[in-house]
Amino acid sequence: MVAAFAANAAGGASAVIKFTCRVTRSAASAGSRSGPENAAAPAPQPDPVPSDAEDCDKVAQALGDIVIENNKELRAEHAVALAERDNKLAELAAENLELKSLLGDALARFAKLAAEFETLRRDWQADKRETQIRNQAIIERSGRVAELQRENAEARTALEQRRLDQMLTERDARLDALETRLGMLLNFIGGDLPRGWGRDGT
Repeated sequence: MVAAFAANAAGGASAVIKFTCRVTRSAASAGSRSGPENAAAPAPQPDPVPSDAEDCDKVAQALGDIVIENNKELRAEHAVALAERDNKLAELAAENLELKSLLGDALARFAKLAAEFETLRRDWQADKRETQIRNQAIIERSGRVAELQRENAEARTALEQRRLDQMLTERDARLDALETRLGMLLNFIGGDLPRGWGRDGT
């Protein structure tokens, strides 16, 4: 687009210069065809010099050459700018790929961590339930043990009381038997036991 614009500008400038030259030549021709009153005395002819048409053509050619060179420079600058743009786009594309790769790795790690966290959470909940069940079992077992201990203590107290009662009963029976025998012995030998002997431990 820049080259085409420069070429059109060069052609337009050349056309304008050529048109200006034609207008100038036409005016000069009209002045030379004026009446005798305006005619000047013939002057001596100098050495041949380039005509106005040749000067205009040379100026137009020089201007065209300048525009062409400028066009070449613009093309070169445009090519450099395009190359820099392409290099920048390539760098950005490479950076984009790298960022996508890093983002993919980060997302993969995040997904792995999320899965591990979910596993740990489930394990923790399972451990918590097991701990609650175990603690409840321990509480119930402790209560049952305390109840059994209380029942055992009551049973042991009752058993000891029965044993004591049985021992006292057996002692009384032995004392009664002994009293009976002693009474019979005293009756046999002509004596008598004191009332209540043996009952109070005397």
